[in-house]
Amino acid sequence: MRSGVRASSRRLGALTAPGGRAVSGRTARGRLRPGIRLLVGVLSVGVALSGCAAGPAPVAAERIDPVTVTDVPFLRVDGSGTSAPSPADRSVDETTALAVLADLDDFATGLPDGPGDDVLSGGYAAVDPAPTDGSVLCVGRAADLVGTAFFCPEQDAIVADSAGLIPVLRGHYGDAALAVALAHEYGHAVQARGGWTGPDDPALLVELQADCFAGAFLGRATAGATERVHIPAGSDLRAIAPLLDFRDAPGSDPRAGAAHGSAVDRFRALDTGVRAGVPACRAMTGEQVLASTTLGMPDGGATASDPVEGDPSDSSAPGGGDGPDMATVLAAAGLIPPVTDPTTAADLDGVDALGPVARQAATALAQADAATGDDASRATCLLGAWAGEPSRRHAADQAIDYLRGRPDATYAQLQAFSSGLDGGAAGCG
Repeated sequence: MRSGVRASSRRLGALTAPGGRAVSGRTARGRLRPGIRLLVGVLSVGVALSGCAAGPAPVAAERIDPVTVTDVPFLRVDGSGTSAPSPADRSVDETTALAVLADLDDFATGLPDGPGDDVLSGGYAAVDPAPTDGSVLCVGRAADLVGTAFFCPEQDAIVADSAGLIPVLRGHYGDAALAVALAHEYGHAVQARGGWTGPDDPALLVELQADCFAGAFLGRATAGATERVHIPAGSDLRAIAPLLDFRDAPGSDPRAGAAHGSAVDRFRALDTGVRAGVPACRAMTGEQVLASTTLGMPDGGATASDPVEGDPSDSSAPGGGDGPDMATVLAAAGLIPPVTDPTTAADLDGVDALGPVARQAATALAQADAATGDDASRATCLLGAWAGEPSRRHAADQAIDYLRGRPDATYAQLQAFSSGLDGGAAGCG
């Protein structure tokens, strides 16, 4: 089997808490690089953007039908050993995960250049690592599976921590997010069969291609074309939340062996899948993702290790960056009235924790809230263009965090932001 998956697992990424502080679990020993590192204790830092609104509420139609699945192999590993429970003996979490994987099987087998019927021959392994001793699937120690989900090439299976990950994903983010998280891991299985990447490709490409695949599956689900996974359009932003939360910290090396990308990088990859489908994911290249990543710093900006701090109204401070502040940009575009004190124009309680770029975004967009339709999209696009300036680009995750934390946040707003970030103000109308 040719595979660009160069380790025994591929993870979703490391969580960066509000304010840019990295919150990640330890790196497992041996061949495993841990998967989703969402430990229950991490939730105390407020993954849903501490100090800001938590974003859109769940939509009633968002659900995964817990139907009986018999065509996806299933193993349970716990303190009692390894077993293959019958459908009647499976937990709700197990049944839900299997329903997602069954829809992913249907999706993958229907792809024009897909793997055919030979998808995930090892199926799904639900592992409770706490009472489990010894090696489990791709790892030498069961304890290394805590808070993790990954694709295991040797077993051709997706493995997940059944006690510390699946219930946390479902409880904190919702079933739509669980579906997208599992779709990311499934994307690595499709990569392996298709030989999408080679040994010299950067890890960043491997991970963003899997994000893109997850976006393609999300697009199918929101179009109502999946049998068991039901994600209404209003839940698309909630669905991608864990991938945006699990990201590399500002200043990280995009060429690192465990790189997964910034929140902006991951959204761009997801949206590529949503808009253009799996062929666009396979067409992604290492040169492309390294050239467009917001990790590190482009020429002309501060060094990647510089803190993002200072008076947000001061364009010479790291948070202020080049040119006028964001409120002045929107005022010049006629979207808000001119303001004399942009730092006090909005209720900024809690926004400071995200950083000065987010503070300026909050200040300016609070004044643009009356804008509707094209004006609202234009304001968000201009925010992306402003955040994409060389001395602010490394802090663009602050702005996207603020956007998706607003009560009226939508997926389309993040698309407009991304368009401005990549295309500049000229493309904002």
